[in-house]
Amino acid sequence: MKSLKALAATLIACATIHAASAAVVLVEFTPNSNGPANPDVTFEGFLDGPQAGIVIPGGQLSYNGATIVQSGTNPDGAVPFPASGDYLSVMAGGLATFEFAQEREQFGFQWGSIDSYNTISFYLGGVLVESFTGAQVVSSPVAANGNQGFNGSAYVLFTGLFDKVTLESSTNSFEIDNISVPDAGSSLALLGLGFVALAGFARRRRA
Repeated sequence: MKSLKALAATLIACATIHAASAAVVLVEFTPNSNGPANPDVTFEGFLDGPQAGIVIPGGQLSYNGATIVQSGTNPDGAVPFPASGDYLSVMAGGLATFEFAQEREQFGFQWGSIDSYNTISFYLGGVLVESFTGAQVVSSPVAANGNQGFNGSAYVLFTGLFDKVTLESSTNSFEIDNISVPDAGSSLALLGLGFVALAGFARRRRA
């Protein structure tokens, strides 16, 4: 009986932790970093202008009033330092939306020339979970003042539960690159297997 109670307590605790993780929080802010190697989205070869339903790992990306900017060839933004090549620049009044088929637990990206009027929002099941402005995420030596060079950009990582992420900017521009969105299925699967094991254990004891 003690083993059954202990297993049940552990699973309940895990479920509680998982539910609490729905609150999205900033867990990493690394100035002048491109982020981990081999990101899920780099924007290389993406098209300029409004696009809908671009397939990305685990979901899709749509943007309106946002532009994929090639470094040095388009004045509508500045490539996040120290990256190079194509990146996403959300213009004033624009919207970029990442929608995922399943819940995700992490969203990391290189945030370039961070501005106070840049806003990233996380949703779960159509409900807003949390929003962050550039002014809310920066820490020394980076300030949310649009610096396009050294100490103006950072790799940021958010954790929590979400299935949609939106990027907006009231003034030009919100620039990002090198997005990483790991699959959240592993922890959910382990939790589910634990409850299956608990049910099987209980049946064996009754038999």
